[in-house]
Amino acid sequence: MGDLLVITDRTLAQLRTSAALALLLPGMSVDVRVGDETVVHATRMPFPDADHPILPVCAFHRSVVRALDLRKNGTRVQMVGIAGDLEPDVELVPGEHIRIVPGGVVRFESESWFHFCTLSLPVERVEPVARVVAADTGVVVDLHADRSLDVTVAVTDTPSGDVGATRDAIDALERVAAAATVDALVDLVQPDDTDWEALLTPRRR
Repeated sequence: MGDLLVITDRTLAQLRTSAALALLLPGMSVDVRVGDETVVHATRMPFPDADHPILPVCAFHRSVVRALDLRKNGTRVQMVGIAGDLEPDVELVPGEHIRIVPGGVVRFESESWFHFCTLSLPVERVEPVARVVAADTGVVVDLHADRSLDVTVAVTDTPSGDVGATRDAIDALERVAAAATVDALVDLVQPDDTDWEALLTPRRR
């Protein structure tokens, strides 16, 4: 089969956000797939009969926490049973009363509609943005911090079936996600204190 797959930052971010949401939201499961093959299915009891591994959501969450801790410590994290030239897909599997809205927002439909947007950022990075968006839009955005995964789940709720309020809530979540992500990317760019003017000025002989 060749070398085992080393989990990329992209895949680890998908695992983190999926594990956090599945643990928070009953009825949400996760599939890790390679092509048409399911490598693991994380769900709650009762567990379905299947010809692929079934993992309880809590165990899946612990496994992803361990993978993140290893990565933070500089260890390469590999996925058992997947060849190194393959990239898995991490898919949310909604259960009853759950809908995945285009754009990645998840809606839980009950007496109220709850909307969830999961970010691979710690809550400290998201809180300032959520406050600004709430002040601008009037939409209250609650934040659930999964500190073990450095993940934040932003949540809004609207009256069941209120299309206008739902549209505003989803728009607010998307604004929070976009602004927090941009802020995090900007902070990755470290200021350069090189004296470029001196470097570009010809030296006198």
